[in-house]
Amino acid sequence: MLLHQDIIQLRELFYTQSDTFLKKFAPTFDLFFNNYDTLTTIEQEQYLNALHLLCIREFKDNYETNQLFQLINHFIRQDGKLEADEKNIHYIWYGLLEPRQTNCIKVWTYYNPDYQINLWTNFDSSLVNLLHLKIKEAANNDLAKIIKLQNEFYHNYYLKHRNVSFNENVKQFLVNKKLMLAFRIEEIIQEIKESFYQAQQELQKFTSNQVIIREINEETLRCGKVTYWFLNKELNLRQHIKSVSNRLRYLILRAYGGIYLDWDVLPSFNKKMLASYLLNLKDNDRSQLILKREIIMLLNNQDLLDYHSQRTVKMLTLISKSYLQIFLKHHQPTSPWITSESYIERILSEIIDYFGFDNLIVPLGDYIISNGYHIMFGGPNDFYNDKFLIAKKNSVFLNRLILTIQEIDKYIEQKTYDLLSYNNQTLSSFYHDLLLQESNSNYLNFINYRFDYLIPDIKTATSHTGSKIISFAFANLFVNWLKKINENMPNEFIPQIIGEKIRLQVYKNFFRYNNLLYDNINDNQMLIGNLNWPDNSNNNLYHQLARQEYV
Repeated sequence: MLLHQDIIQLRELFYTQSDTFLKKFAPTFDLFFNNYDTLTTIEQEQYLNALHLLCIREFKDNYETNQLFQLINHFIRQDGKLEADEKNIHYIWYGLLEPRQTNCIKVWTYYNPDYQINLWTNFDSSLVNLLHLKIKEAANNDLAKIIKLQNEFYHNYYLKHRNVSFNENVKQFLVNKKLMLAFRIEEIIQEIKESFYQAQQELQKFTSNQVIIREINEETLRCGKVTYWFLNKELNLRQHIKSVSNRLRYLILRAYGGIYLDWDVLPSFNKKMLASYLLNLKDNDRSQLILKREIIMLLNNQDLLDYHSQRTVKMLTLISKSYLQIFLKHHQPTSPWITSESYIERILSEIIDYFGFDNLIVPLGDYIISNGYHIMFGGPNDFYNDKFLIAKKNSVFLNRLILTIQEIDKYIEQKTYDLLSYNNQTLSSFYHDLLLQESNSNYLNFINYRFDYLIPDIKTATSHTGSKIISFAFANLFVNWLKKINENMPNEFIPQIIGEKIRLQVYKNFFRYNNLLYDNINDNQMLIGNLNWPDNSNNNLYHQLARQEYV
């Protein structure tokens, strides 16, 4: 809660530094200044966050040095620190947990002993990937046949046997279809359980804190029945593990706070240390042999050298993989997955010898989220990715996001995009009719609902549970805050407020990590999407959702 002297400072700076644009909001913020002690903490935060972004619009290129902006930043950061019970690192995994999934987890565990490691899974739904694979094999990758088999499982097994576990329904389905033998399915279920317990024991060696296996269910997620119904629907109808994982990470962070990581995300090491070492090599006789193209690219990165303004950049995959090899060799020299030493490993080994192994990674520590929305999303440059999320629990933004996703779930059901016919001819006819009816691109996205995860170029999840819906939820939240504190503000005034400067600030403080070390070591290209803001079309589904109130 803000104190009386805080309000005095804010009021004074507001009137001494505001120009024409910001003074239009003077009556609104007078209500805030005069009645702050009657407002709840959330209501105070709404005013602060709105004023925070309006300052960017007001002071343009100089907003970061403006005293009013800096004071608001100070108040926002006071509430952004992760509390002791929010120091959690969360992982989500369905299926067999193998060493390649746990290698990066070991690094995070070792360097952050003050964080609890949570391995989230559902042993009763562990066969989701197996079911998806067997359906595709049985259908010989024929799209209509895949949808027919998925519909059959959903209607004849899941809906008819709601009191039976997902795995039991899968076993009966695969046995009845003569796709697998029952005893082998039971073996796989047991192997998956054992892999988690083995991983838990192995990870526990790297930390004095707890490594916990957490069961995914309605109670542990602390969510409502409708939210949990749609989560189960994704498992049983489409076996869309990406959509399931997206939903789970938002629910888990809302309930517990902390950090969500994909298994292939590795903490990058102290770049100040690396830059210092590499700069010294410039005049060294060995420089022509050592400073290969990859190292030169890294060395010339201004973000790397300007350590104080931005501590983290996305590092080269090659260097990160080499670091992982060194870490595993140091702690598990007999591990079978260790590869031969590369020239980059030799360079990193020299750095470690000089600076010390335990100083190589900057730990998370008492992390502070430096915006007023109590959540940050990882992403290099002007892109979003969901491999790394950090949030305080009970985030207002996460609540808005989860409910927005639920509204789209209901919309898809209402339009019956989830229940496409399984016949090739009727499927193509139905799809053709929908294309004629719905010309808006957002509607087309949701028409593709059943083809996502089956056709590589179709990624409905981006608009449903991924980057587009996240950027929309943020913009929607900000606009609604402005409307709440200024009910007479005309709608056409909104686009003037959400200008380029605010977008840049969103990129910098909301979708980018300025104070956290992370890297993706997966060989696959990251799924990233531009930050898309909702347009003003009345036919736009996002525009319709913007009229809803969720908070």
